[in-house]
Amino acid sequence: MSPRICCSLLTVMVLVWHSQVAQSVEVCCCPDLTLSLSAVQSNTTKSVHNGFMVVAKQGSAVTFDCDLGDKDHEAVKSVVYKFHKTSDLSSTRGRPISLSLHGSTSKEICTDKEVSRNTCTLDSVRNSEQADYRGSLDSADNHFYQCSAVITLVDGSVVKLWSHTVKLDVYYPPNKVQSTKYDPLKVPDGRGAVRLACNLPESNPRTKARWWFKQQEEDTWQVIDIPNDRVRGERLIIEEDEITLDPTYPDERGTLLVMVFDHTVDVGMYKCEGVYDTVLGDTDTSFDIAQYELTWRGDQDTGSLRLRGVSYITEPKLLNQDSVVNFTVYAQDAPGRGNYGNVTYTWQFVGGDPRVDVDFDQHPGLQLSNYGRTLTVTDILTYRDNEFQCVMKRYTSDKFGRVDQSETSSNEFSIRRSGLVIAPKFISVPLTSRKCENKGENLRTAPNRAYMMNTPDLAAENPRQVLVGADSWKYYINDYRLLFLRDDPEGNFDNATAAGLTEEQLARKLPEKYNDRCIYWQYMRAQSRQYQIWEVMKTSRMDEGMGSGCQDLDSSFCDKVTAVLREREGDKTVAVSFAEDVELTAQCLVTQLVDTSDNVLGEQRFKKTADSCSDRDPPRLTFHEDPDSRFPARTSLKIRIAPEGMKGCEIAITSDEDEDEEDHSLDHLKDAIDDVKAALDEFKEALDDLHLPDVADW
Repeated sequence: MSPRICCSLLTVMVLVWHSQVAQSVEVCCCPDLTLSLSAVQSNTTKSVHNGFMVVAKQGSAVTFDCDLGDKDHEAVKSVVYKFHKTSDLSSTRGRPISLSLHGSTSKEICTDKEVSRNTCTLDSVRNSEQADYRGSLDSADNHFYQCSAVITLVDGSVVKLWSHTVKLDVYYPPNKVQSTKYDPLKVPDGRGAVRLACNLPESNPRTKARWWFKQQEEDTWQVIDIPNDRVRGERLIIEEDEITLDPTYPDERGTLLVMVFDHTVDVGMYKCEGVYDTVLGDTDTSFDIAQYELTWRGDQDTGSLRLRGVSYITEPKLLNQDSVVNFTVYAQDAPGRGNYGNVTYTWQFVGGDPRVDVDFDQHPGLQLSNYGRTLTVTDILTYRDNEFQCVMKRYTSDKFGRVDQSETSSNEFSIRRSGLVIAPKFISVPLTSRKCENKGENLRTAPNRAYMMNTPDLAAENPRQVLVGADSWKYYINDYRLLFLRDDPEGNFDNATAAGLTEEQLARKLPEKYNDRCIYWQYMRAQSRQYQIWEVMKTSRMDEGMGSGCQDLDSSFCDKVTAVLREREGDKTVAVSFAEDVELTAQCLVTQLVDTSDNVLGEQRFKKTADSCSDRDPPRLTFHEDPDSRFPARTSLKIRIAPEGMKGCEIAITSDEDEDEEDHSLDHLKDAIDDVKAALDEFKEALDDLHLPDVADW
């Protein structure tokens, strides 16, 4: 290369770079910024509960991935990722973990990684039974995790987002114990409660008890299946939870209770087996723990029978909107004998005065089983606001014929409180309005998939987002109530078609952000002991003038747009061209290739960034046929152009069959010119990354 050419090229490079630095860049299409935290799946790490919990084997490595939606958007200049953890969500008081850093409540992790890396790896994770204490952050890993991202846009705007929280549960298997064979127990008929203990070893998840029974003079052991045992099921209890309604009579988890002993069916061998079962699978095991023999003493027990709640079970503990929930109660010394009547179980709706018994014929979403002791809710969305309680009664008569009634009630069961949490299969804000009423003259809100905060006071310094309040006590993902900031207290901002922020409210709360084009705000939508859910909302502000605000695209716009279907060597493309005199506005225009059923076959946006969004050059767009999804016939295709979320216009697609070869060559030339322009844009970006000094400094 000659010195003259080299010098000229260097001059061009410097001038191009200097021009790019000197110009301000506008964001024409706001990126859909969302943030989601997940764990990388492996043989030792599994995601459960729809991603809100991660389980891992003790001693293994766990990698968290902080995924930023639309991170490749042209408007995104740089991203900084951070990771935090806390031992207790309640200590964050509704704040993101990173804004609750005080004392030993929470902690930043992976501080030695590159700030632009969106992964964080925990080596050799550890479990601690004291993980909910603040001092455990350095000694254990079974905590709550959250990531945050600081996104800098090309126009200098900064957006800070937080992900939802994820609970890490660290699994470790039980230490197998040596099986113990106890001496035979002699029991009289009618004995109220015969307790057979099963000393379950510690593990995570907890080892469960599985009981077996073998009658005398038989060789085959049978698993005790209480709900389906039509002979003895009503008189058997396996204590699933360490929960008792009468704390003066505690029993260990796994204990088998044989109620109101009957020597004709209860005499035999009993064996307790510990069962360790996980989603990881390779450490699953079962082992014998204890063995008992029950024999008949030959007499009758005439002592009193007690009525008290022994334990109750709620399964599963964490669920989604399609789950089936079982509430189970147990009463001691049931069903009854002699002058002690059978125990009755009556399920009631809680909340009324008096409380109303459940009419199962009128409520098909509620089912009764297990001798009346188990209430099954098969339709969570219908009964999500209900609480249930089981009333257990027994009538006892004395020798004078007088009748006494004993009664006890179970704890209240509910799907909406912290005992059970609904985790969503998908996260989306149910704002479907495409209108501009009650949203200000030139603001448009768009729902987004992400997560976070419940007060404007929690915003970072110089916030680029507006934070609004939401009801943190509603755990329901669909059909919840949003509490938005308001200008007019009498206005209706709580329904899906009117919620939003007005210009006046934005100007009053964050005046320095009033002229920002892309505004993001966050709020917390749900909180429980297991996770927090946050939501991101985006507002795109349009420049004043033609097509500003939420205005639909004028149909005359499409009169200056042509779309041609071309086929070359079996490959089909649809080329969209704009006339030179077409007038573009600052709106983010979206071009879609759709069929007659309105299925979107392809989608492209006009240039997302520009020196001036109102003065962009019209683009040339091309849709290529996917080998796995062929285009239908030309007459079944059309082009639709519209601002995001607004009405636009449609263009019929013509064919190039009547075009001559000269036209084809010109088309290829135009494509080549577009390729050169794209290469120059990449060259400019590369020069910008070199951080060369200003020309004035040369």
